[in-house]
Amino acid sequence: MDIIESMVRDNLKNILTYEPVEPISLISRKFGIPENQIIKLNGNENPYGPSPKVLPALTSSEISIYPDPLQRNLRDALEKYLNIDSDFLIGAAGSDELIDLLFKLYIYPDDSVIDCDPTFGMYSFCARVAGANVEKIPRKSNFDLDLDAITYAITKKTKIIFISSPNNPTGNICTLDEIKTLLNLNLLVVVDEAYYEFNGFSVANLVNDYENLVVLRTFSKWAGLAGLRIGYGIMPKNIISHLLDIKSPYNVSTTAESACIASLKDSKFLFENVQKIIKGKEFLFNQLSSISGIKPYPSGANFILFDLPNSSKAAEVYDKLRSKGILIRKFNNSRLEKSLRVSVGTDPDNTSFINALMDIM
Repeated sequence: MDIIESMVRDNLKNILTYEPVEPISLISRKFGIPENQIIKLNGNENPYGPSPKVLPALTSSEISIYPDPLQRNLRDALEKYLNIDSDFLIGAAGSDELIDLLFKLYIYPDDSVIDCDPTFGMYSFCARVAGANVEKIPRKSNFDLDLDAITYAITKKTKIIFISSPNNPTGNICTLDEIKTLLNLNLLVVVDEAYYEFNGFSVANLVNDYENLVVLRTFSKWAGLAGLRIGYGIMPKNIISHLLDIKSPYNVSTTAESACIASLKDSKFLFENVQKIIKGKEFLFNQLSSISGIKPYPSGANFILFDLPNSSKAAEVYDKLRSKGILIRKFNNSRLEKSLRVSVGTDPDNTSFINALMDIM
């Protein structure tokens, strides 16, 4: 056993793992609360679920045969939906897989990537797995990008800049000029637009003009398909070609592909749910703003980050809500020690969260 353990790559022996949310079943057992009474507002999932056309698509999906490795049906459906040539599109088992594939394609051990802290934890996690160095560039006090600091941090080893827009967990959107400034640094710029449908701002139209731009999207949020793990990328043809070559042949399952195509055909219904979420976010922001000691941040996503007076109060609020079966998100990050993030739920769930929070405060 010692011999096998010694063969493990040094950078993976005690790796700092990605911090996931707790499953509902665990909270149910710990606090004795039935699972159907737990209010889950910690994963940025869609509380209204998928299109009603998804289930029939799943049941008719040919699950006994392997999917098309080149994802032709999915990419053709995305082409019609986005009005972007399918040569610029690729599907994946969540945008997380595309992040991992980009590391495999571009990053050698000891290369560097730039991560604008605080942000989505998968960028730095994949970097650690790949043996890359992470240059964490602190965001400004309002969580905007510090372009000067990013530029100053670039070395010969720097390969990729990761940008989440809207940023998770802070909710702010990058400007077009900021992204163009980063693109002109001649590094690969990955813009994660996981929450694009909740704000409508995208830089995908720049892919034709910049050979170093990758845009990531997902069906987890707006389409309610988080459990099927399906996302896609918009990027130059040559990058698509390389990723198709190195990905697992059957990375997008037949069920996930069928669900995506059905979702795209029923986008009108799904965007009605998006509007419900946006209205729910407005309700949460207004209610949070009215509670003494709480400061919410404007958000272009389906969640709101809010500050409490101090880290002790944030921990108290998180723990007391959790004991009541109301799950929100806290972070192991010094910049966010007095912050919590709440995902937008259904109207009753949003109201229950606010009422419980007001009682605690």
